[in-house]
Amino acid sequence: MNNIVYLYTEIMPYQAIIYDKLSDAGYNVFVFYNDKKQTPYIPPYKENIYYFKNSKYDTVQMVKKIEEINPLILVVCGWSSRKYLQVARHFKRNFKIPVVCAIDTQFLNKVKQYIGFLVSPFYLKTSFTHIWVPGVRQYEFARRLHYDNSHIILNSLSGNVDLFNFASIKNKKYEYPKCLLYVGRYNKVKGIDILLQAWDNILDKKGWTLKLVGNGPLKEKLLGHEFVEVLDFMEQKELTKLTENCGVFILPSIYEPWALVLQEFAAAGLPIVCSEACGASPHFVINGYNGYIFKTQNVDDLKSKIEKIMLLSDRTLYQMAERSRSLSNWVTPEKSVASLLSVIE
Repeated sequence: MNNIVYLYTEIMPYQAIIYDKLSDAGYNVFVFYNDKKQTPYIPPYKENIYYFKNSKYDTVQMVKKIEEINPLILVVCGWSSRKYLQVARHFKRNFKIPVVCAIDTQFLNKVKQYIGFLVSPFYLKTSFTHIWVPGVRQYEFARRLHYDNSHIILNSLSGNVDLFNFASIKNKKYEYPKCLLYVGRYNKVKGIDILLQAWDNILDKKGWTLKLVGNGPLKEKLLGHEFVEVLDFMEQKELTKLTENCGVFILPSIYEPWALVLQEFAAAGLPIVCSEACGASPHFVINGYNGYIFKTQNVDDLKSKIEKIMLLSDRTLYQMAERSRSLSNWVTPEKSVASLLSVIE
């Protein structure tokens, strides 16, 4: 049977599209997931995709269930779950199948990471045959875990570029919308308070507004700022339509291993302003070409980059929009699926 098993955390739209593409390619996808949700997203039903709540299985039960499924590949989301790690180790020891660890961790040159590199041969390599990473910063981390090139897979994460490419940018060629857009959790690690400090410090906003979309604990603190609109969580189709009246996407995260939203809103044709912390920035943002990258947690630098955007002509902003859309196609769901399946070819 062409079965693939995922041991995952919370299911998000970007992961559901990968399951969808695997199903289209003739594979049955079985997903064990954590049922404690941070967002209201519910994956759509599709034939050949099956979901199992992690809480319904202990380690022994999960192993038994996966043995019954008899997968070609076992994909595990990171190594933070002891249960998932034990299951992975069981299948690596007893079954001749690829056991793939999907990670988005960047190499940050920190002491804690160096300790992890030292213990990896005795800890991770006993559990996983391959490491699956989204980009260059994560590849560097995987190499230091003592995995060679032949056991590191690229392209683990892809946004739904087909959907976001539907966003029209033609109207922006003649009158570019003066609206900054933030989409994400309303919490401190996303840098939302830094964004509002920078925004409030701009005295002459030159007709620009700021639109915030998401949910989270800081929502009430976002209200009452001048020229700021605070909206609730939206599904991806709603977001795609929303981008047609927005000019620039902004992500001020303090910590962001990857930041798939950079690709998705680049695909929607938005120039990007983001912090250096965003792990996807080397792939989807070129400073001065389709946006700007600012120093993480630096309010003044973020303010400066927003002011640069505000001074650009409509023509330049439109050129940046087109460049963002082009850069977004660096990886697609089809390429992500093909990269995973390459381990069984």
